Amino acid sequence: FKPQPKGNSLPVTVRGAASRIDLEGEELYRLINATFTTCIPGDDSWYLQVEELSLDFGREVGNAQWATMFFHDTAILKLPFLDFSLNSRRKSGFLAPTVATSGKNGPEISLPYYFNLAPNRDLTVTPRYMAKRGLIVASEFRYLEPGHRGNAKLEYLPEDQIRGGQRTAMSLVHGFDSGPYSAGLSLNKVSDNDYFRDLSSRLNFVSQSYLPREGFFTYKGNFWDSGTYIATARSQSFQTLQLPNAPLPVQY
Repeated sequence: FKPQPKGNSLPVTVRGAASRIDLEGEELYRLINATFTTCIPGDDSWYLQVEELSLDFGREVGNAQWATMFFHDTAILKLPFLDFSLNSRRKSGFLAPTVATSGKNGPEISLPYYFNLAPNRDLTVTPRYMAKRGLIVASEFRYLEPGHRGNAKLEYLPEDQIRGGQRTAMSLVHGFDSGPYSAGLSLNKVSDNDYFRDLSSRLNFVSQSYLPREGFFTYKGNFWDSGTYIATARSQSFQTLQLPNAPLPVQY
């Protein structure tokens, strides 16, 4: 199959094989015991093996029942139902889950859901269940507008079953540019000193000791005939995450 692009869609090549193909209408196909990929011919980096596959090139969506995803001939995911886009545009839906285990949190699973709100805005919400601590929900909102852009993150654990009480983390990064003016914000906060050590799975966060909180405003202009000048006003502080056995100096 090589469907033609529609509207602002980019062309996409779909190919595969099936034991049977049913033509169910204009641009509607149903494939039984099929393999499916959007890789170029000669490249099978990833492909699906499905019991039943429906392709709707009018709506540019596909639906698969009992699908197994292969990456370089290794099965990495098996799902009873899967839907996906037949073009290069973003689509709301579940992302790949993450399964892990650790001594502090026990077995855990994360299942992100991606919301394609607009071409310049999106939201990802990730529930993460930890057997020893409970359910934490993380969200990330990103936006890109003419003259300004940024992202906001929030994590919330209502009740930590080990430590007790609720635990939170939040971050806001925003930038603004308009002619000679520019400004920015970077605000970060966690509920306690051990938040990253207990709950983060990323090493760069676990080792983080100082969370910046700053804002700035900059003006760039001309000073008579002597050239340009730049003036900046900045306010900066930090949240210091103290170590249990090695107290850290509090930053100015």
